Amino acid sequence: MSETAHTATKLLNFITESGSRIGSGLRRMIADKAGVSFATMALMLPLMVGFVGLAIDVGVWQVEKRAIQGAADRAAYSAATSALAGASKAQATTEGKATMASAGFAHGAASVNVTVNNPASTGTYSTDPTSWEVIVSKPQRLYFAGIFLSSAPSVSVRAVAVKGKTASPGCILSLDGSAAGATTFTNNAQVPNDKCAVYTNSASGSALLCSNNCNITSDTYTVGGNSVGGNSSLSGAINKTGIGAAPDPYASVPVPSSASMTCTATALLNIASSTTINPGVFCGGIAVGAGKVLTMSPGTYYIKKKFNMGSASTLNATGGVTIVLLDDACLGDGTCIKEKGLLDNITINLTAPTTGTFAGIALYAQGTTMTRQEFSNNVALNIQGALYAPGDLFSFHNNSLFSNAKCAQVIGRRVNFENNATMGSNCDNTGVKQIVGPGGGPTKTKLVE
Repeated sequence: MSETAHTATKLLNFITESGSRIGSGLRRMIADKAGVSFATMALMLPLMVGFVGLAIDVGVWQVEKRAIQGAADRAAYSAATSALAGASKAQATTEGKATMASAGFAHGAASVNVTVNNPASTGTYSTDPTSWEVIVSKPQRLYFAGIFLSSAPSVSVRAVAVKGKTASPGCILSLDGSAAGATTFTNNAQVPNDKCAVYTNSASGSALLCSNNCNITSDTYTVGGNSVGGNSSLSGAINKTGIGAAPDPYASVPVPSSASMTCTATALLNIASSTTINPGVFCGGIAVGAGKVLTMSPGTYYIKKKFNMGSASTLNATGGVTIVLLDDACLGDGTCIKEKGLLDNITINLTAPTTGTFAGIALYAQGTTMTRQEFSNNVALNIQGALYAPGDLFSFHNNSLFSNAKCAQVIGRRVNFENNATMGSNCDNTGVKQIVGPGGGPTKTKLVE
């Protein structure tokens, strides 16, 4: 109970008891024929007036307390909402105090004291970094109550709000339902973008593996469990386990059938000099020579067997291009084994179409046998769109880095990072579909205390 409430209760009890005595005295006075009671009444009249005034004062204090409590509730909610919108701690604190001031309770005015805490200083939410607490105190004025009190009581109220959260759209999703390490980060791998959530659909107790100096600063959502070791950490705000699987946002995209396709080129297309090609079906695969530049005109490129790029070569395909690896074709020399993928200082500039069948998909690997799709040894991935291989393994290692200025996703049966996952997450107007699973949706700011 607050100091004001305690004081008010004592005063009201006193008034009730005194009123009973006064009523009893009035009845005796009326029955008294000697006139003594009227003299007594004259003496008691100032006291009776004082009791009435005291009751008025207590009522005034209670009304103001309710007004201050309402303002504190709004101030806590306002501070939390401001923080949710991206305000700094100092800015959210200022917003909370401004809300109190707009209600007529400015900090420092009329001895009003407003304190904004994040997290809450006491209570259930004192360890919750999303909690915002507003504590307000204000001395009350003495009117008639000065007859009985030497100093005025002070109203003190408290309110706590918990900041909601925006949706946690993912940049990485592994679809395997049972594998250990279905999503793996190891060998100094980092996820530095806290707006690039990692979703793992495996029910294994070690579905998400973070080891050997791994650090994931984004939110993580795992159907099974997380395994963290070797000086590694999950430092995001949310790391949920035991939740439902995240839906595949591209599950409705039709699987291309190579059987009915007519080959644009039957043999391996060797790019021996910098050149531009048009969409088609490349049944023998494509191989870009070392140091050469391949430009792809907008459209869809169906490739069988392999898509390979020699050392220091470049792919320019930024007009709205999707590369579809048919059957069990893979990136690299066609063997589909470790360290034989796309490697050695190549640059990939690839932007997915924003409309059409493959909207938002930059690379679609059709394999179903866990084909290895690998980027290795200083590959610059300037990719806007999804790398999508629902039946394959994506592997990134030895400084194969995404541009953090572009919206990129990696969705595979399994996903393995042995370097930093630096993809950006600003996906507005790109055709890229959101990865959002259970627990990753937005929540509202709410008052809790």
